Formats: sequence, C-alpha cells, structure tokens
Amino acid sequence: MYEAEHEMLENKVAIKVLNPVLSNNAQIIERFKNEAKLMASLNHPNITKVIDFDEQPQQLSIIMEYLVGEDLNAKIKREGALSERVTDELFKQILSAFQYAHNQGIIHRDIKPSNIFILENGQVKILDFGIAKLYSQNNEMTQTGTQMGTPVYMSPEQVRAEKSIDYRSDIYSLGVTLYYATTGKAPYDQATDSQFDIFNKIVYSPLPNINYQNKYGNIIAKACEKEKSDRFQHCDEWLHVVENPSSQNTEPEQTIFVQNASHDSTKIEIPKEQNTKANEEIISEKPDEKRTSELPSTKKKKIKSLFVVLIILAVAIAVFFIIGKTTGFGSSKSNEKENVNDPSDDTTEEDEDPEEDEGTEEDEDSEEDEGTEKDEDPEWDEVPSEDFGAYGSSEDADSSYQDFSRR
Repeated sequence: MYEAEHEMLENKVAIKVLNPVLSNNAQIIERFKNEAKLMASLNHPNITKVIDFDEQPQQLSIIMEYLVGEDLNAKIKREGALSERVTDELFKQILSAFQYAHNQGIIHRDIKPSNIFILENGQVKILDFGIAKLYSQNNEMTQTGTQMGTPVYMSPEQVRAEKSIDYRSDIYSLGVTLYYATTGKAPYDQATDSQFDIFNKIVYSPLPNINYQNKYGNIIAKACEKEKSDRFQHCDEWLHVVENPSSQNTEPEQTIFVQNASHDSTKIEIPKEQNTKANEEIISEKPDEKRTSELPSTKKKKIKSLFVVLIILAVAIAVFFIIGKTTGFGSSKSNEKENVNDPSDDTTEEDEDPEEDEGTEEDEDSEEDEGTEKDEDPEWDEVPSEDFGAYGSSEDADSSYQDFSRR
C-alpha cells in the first residue's frame, strides 16, 4: 500500500499494488481485478471508495481514497476494550455498511479488526474485499476444500470449507470482532494455540468466556452460533438491537433449575418469549400439584428406607437371640451344676461322719435346710431329702452330675 498524489488534481490517494511475485498467478490476478470491480460498484459512506484501476506489465494497482486514522485492531491495542458508547457508534456504521454490501449480493469473507478503518472524525471505512464473493452468481474462484479468511475470525462453515457460504458467515466474523472490541482480546490465542486447535474450537466449542453480564454478551452469543439459522439472519436485525436496546431479544433461552424431591437439580431451557409465562406458572403452581409430581421419587425413597430399617431390625433380633441364648442358658446350666455339686458335698459329709450328719445336722438344721435351700434353689423342692442317700459315694455323685449335664 502506497500514499500518492495525483499530478494534476493534487489530491492524495492510496494505491494498493499487487505483489510482483504474484503477478504471474492467474488466479491471484483475477481475484485482484475482482476486488477492484466489487469496491467500485459499492457506494456507501462506510466503504472505501475505488477511484481507478491501473494495469501495467507485471504490475496491477487499485487507486483508492486516502484515509487518515487507524484500524480497529490498532485502536484496541492502544486503548484496550472499547466503551459501550464507542462500540455502539462504531458498530452502527459497520452493520450498515455490511447490510448494504449483502444487499448487493457481496459477502466479504475476511472481516477482522484490521479491515475496519476508523477516521479521525470517528467515521468507519471497510477495507479489503480481496477475497469477497458474489454469492448470487455460480462462478467461484476458490475450489471446494480451500479455506479463505483469517483463522481466529473464520466461521465454522469457512473452516469446513463449505461451498455454500453466505452472508451469515460475515455475521459470525462480526460477532468475533465485537468480542475483541468489548474484551480487548481475541477469543483464541494464535501465539499458544495451533491453527488445528483453533479450527476445532471454532467448529465444536462455544465461544469462550462470554460475559453475559455485559450488554453485548447475548449479542455475541447469537451472532456466533454454530448453526447459521440460529444467528442474526441479516445485519439489519442486529442493527435494530443496537439501536433499540430495550427491544433486545437475542437471548433465545432462559436457564432455570428445578429441584426435585431427591434434591437433584434439573436444567430447563425456556424460550425468552415464554419466560414471563413460565415464571408465572412456576410461582402459581399449587403445592398439591408439586407433591403429586414428586410422589414417585418420594415413594421410592420411603420404600428404600423401610427396607433398610427391616434389615437392621432383623439383625438386631438375631444378635439379641444369640446373646440371650449364650448368657441365659449358660447361667441356668451353671446353677444346675452348682445344685448338683451341693448334694454330692452333703453326701460326702454323710459318708465321712454319718452319725453327726444324721444326728446333729438333720435334727438341728432341718428347718434351716428346708427353708434356706428351698429359697435359694426351688428345684430342690422336687427332690426328697431321703433320696440323697441314693448317691452313695462321690463316684455316684459324679455319674449323676454327668447324667444331669447330658440332659
């Protein structure tokens, strides 16, 4: 690009000269001529004017109006993210220019901040229609499978090198440009991300880190939808939102979370035009209706809890039965064993001193034996005192003990 002055008119012009290295490339030459024709056919205050075209051996030149100012990329690098006022002023002009171009059947295909020039008075000029396309015609200078554009600002259909690219591809690129203007940085970092990674993100992943608290968040999200049919369908639709913020209807869905009886959150997407009605229905919903809708999950939870309680109760009963059997029957047998040993001791004493046992103990303590022994062990009531002699000796007592144990 060169600055020049007309010798007779003495006015400054800008001359875009095709690189001599590319002068032998027929396709590049045809594209360069096509740019000159397209720009010359456009007459809009926000599109750079073409004054003339010059063709010399090994040199092709487009003569354009001379512009003083800076492109949008340089402005953002110098100032950072733009204010809402400046952003609105610029994008009203940008959208107007591209709506005009689209009406002429022209799509730019290489929209990016460096191709949007801002004059010193704030007027916008669109540059570089070098790879622009007349989508109303069948002729196509690029073959299917050829990617055209700057990677970060390319639309998903450009990345996929689709044949049927239309003006909605420009709308996607404008959305990424708005992202850069309002955040001060591009959504993808070409310094760290490979072109392959960037292309994958463009095709498969939502635009990252969109600030929906910002007035432009919903606009950017809509402009950069993966599907063309979900974007703004033309620049005038977008321009209407910029000029009438109160009528903004760019958020297609509202996300609400409904918590059920099991405390699981369910995400529900509601179209914005239905948001008010949906919210009213949620607020006015009767408690009985909520309980009815939550009944199946509540019932399942109660059945599960009851099943757990029954298991715990069965285990407790089994443990209690085992402990009771061990301690209860054991003490009974121990008592019985002690009771059997007592008569053996008495019998032994009778063998050693029968006269003393029969004379003294039976006479003096008969009342005590009958009272005390009956109180301490009622089982001895069933055994007559005269039967003690049947044990005879300690050996007989032991055998009786063993028989009793077996019972």
